[in-house]
Amino acid sequence: MLWGGQRQLVGECSRPNPVVAFQPNAEPPNQIVQCNLPILGLVQKPVLVVPDHMLEQVTREWLQLYPQAKLLAASSDDLPRERRRAFVARAATNDWDAIVFTRGAFLALPVTNQTMATYMDSELTLVREQIQASRERAGSNADERSIKKLEKDVMRREETMKGLLDKPSDPGLSFEATGIDYLIIDELHDHKNLNVVSNIPGAAITGSKRATDLHMKVEYLRGRHGERVMTGATATPIANSITEMYVMQRYLDPEGMSSARPLFRRIPGLASRRGRAP
Repeated sequence: MLWGGQRQLVGECSRPNPVVAFQPNAEPPNQIVQCNLPILGLVQKPVLVVPDHMLEQVTREWLQLYPQAKLLAASSDDLPRERRRAFVARAATNDWDAIVFTRGAFLALPVTNQTMATYMDSELTLVREQIQASRERAGSNADERSIKKLEKDVMRREETMKGLLDKPSDPGLSFEATGIDYLIIDELHDHKNLNVVSNIPGAAITGSKRATDLHMKVEYLRGRHGERVMTGATATPIANSITEMYVMQRYLDPEGMSSARPLFRRIPGLASRRGRAP
């Protein structure tokens, strides 16, 4: 039997791409486990990504709530390169109710070069659109500096992509090969450093490896499975920055953001019309 708050939580998790926003000092792992999406028939093989020190607690709480659940838990120690193929095969060939990863283990499972190339090309297209928008409204030295900055960013990303794609990859050791179709990310705010190109003072972000890896996997799942791809759990989805709101939208609802009025599609455009970011 579910209590009122539990029913509300399950209802939220059944929507596409929700953010489960907890009060500070709450106990989110236990509550996240209650969002058992395979039982609801909404996904087949979800993965729950937790801070490294939470693996044992989350696995224990999951089995307390669902004693018959089939769980596969993995830390970074379980995914050295020489053991990664066996783990991927185990994940892919068994009917798991969920896979529980530490952040380190999740990061250690790369996407294929093809997925990486598709993602980086999409990111470059986004920057090129910003360059075109800047050219359309050019008329000052500041606009020219903005365009040159964006063009340098495109060149830098193209070089980065070339370097990454030149490295060999093994499809049998990839995230895609596991059959995972849904992500539940605990402490989503720790992934907010997704790359953002902007001339707003304090708004630009040099993307972190953790955030880029998560976004790449989210976009892969979105392209393969449609809209329902992730749940984020955090006590602080947005602290005090318009950039954080933009990043959360990119994770959770990029279609909603792109279908909004052009004024709100790109942070640089927003800056040019609304002034400085807080």
